[in-house]
Amino acid sequence: MAAPESDDKFLQETLKHVSFGVGVTAAAYPLTYAKVLVQLGHEPIAPKLTTTWLGKKALVLPNVIKYIRHIKAEDGFFGLYRGLGFKIVAVAVATSTSHSVLNLLQTQQMKHESISQDLDENGDFSPSAVQRFVIDTSNQMLAQAMAVTVSQPFHVMAVRSMAQFVGGEKHYSGFFFVYI
Repeated sequence: MAAPESDDKFLQETLKHVSFGVGVTAAAYPLTYAKVLVQLGHEPIAPKLTTTWLGKKALVLPNVIKYIRHIKAEDGFFGLYRGLGFKIVAVAVATSTSHSVLNLLQTQQMKHESISQDLDENGDFSPSAVQRFVIDTSNQMLAQAMAVTVSQPFHVMAVRSMAQFVGGEKHYSGFFFVYI
């Protein structure tokens, strides 16, 4: 288990993780947007008749790039980023929560280990690899569960704003307009 971080290093690491997550989210957002619309069942482009490798006729749905082109044609370039603000907040909150909870659990574990160490005959403390694996895995699971729980409302707002494309609505047009 890694040692808990000092406050300055902890803040730097958290900001680094959040920045990376936000950057990747923003870069891949048009793909995520099209994926969500497909998952919601929105199929504005009709399937095309094609021939398979075996010579059979089949209908093929368009790929995600064609969906992105369709969204851009309907809403313009900035329409590809509908709901990005909510998604960025969700990623930032989830990442910082996960990192904070994991650091707190590691700090508590270190305090617990320093107070109640089981010493062997040589005076060395050596937890088994299985125990360490179970503790680390439990800490990771708890940190991820907390991150999902805290960021879920923002994820829901992001999906709702993406789903507005289907009906042409504008209710979730901004972060603060959701509450009006």
